Amino acid sequence: MDIKKKKVIRFIVIIGVFVLVAFTFISNISVNSDNIKGSGIFSFKIDLDQIKSLEIIEDEINVGMKIFGAGLGNTLKGIFDVEYYGKTTLYINKKSLDYYIFIKTEENKVYMLNESTKEETKELYNKIYDEVIDLESYKSN
Repeated sequence: MDIKKKKVIRFIVIIGVFVLVAFTFISNISVNSDNIKGSGIFSFKIDLDQIKSLEIIEDEINVGMKIFGAGLGNTLKGIFDVEYYGKTTLYINKKSLDYYIFIKTEENKVYMLNESTKEETKELYNKIYDEVIDLESYKSN
């Protein structure tokens, strides 16, 4: 293989790695009247009517082995083995490992989410809580 081809292949690989890393970091969590969605390469969707438990937890989690996901920089996204909970979908900023939203679904799937600050995480929790309460109110009428 000549030098030009090697340089082109190296450039393509570097761009591919950059795009993969960017998609891991550039993501957000959105809440609407039907579900919670995490965007990005390790996306998730939780239907609000499937939420069995929703709470803020102020206790550091012990994250074990990665099953499917990424742990780059301050970000943990994907499915990890978490002490006491087992297989858990994480969408976590490691700067706030001691403050996160805990969600358990009717199917006993566990999700742990947070934002980069406690204030942003609390705002996200309030959005989710308000939508779940609105859904419960609608169901009871």
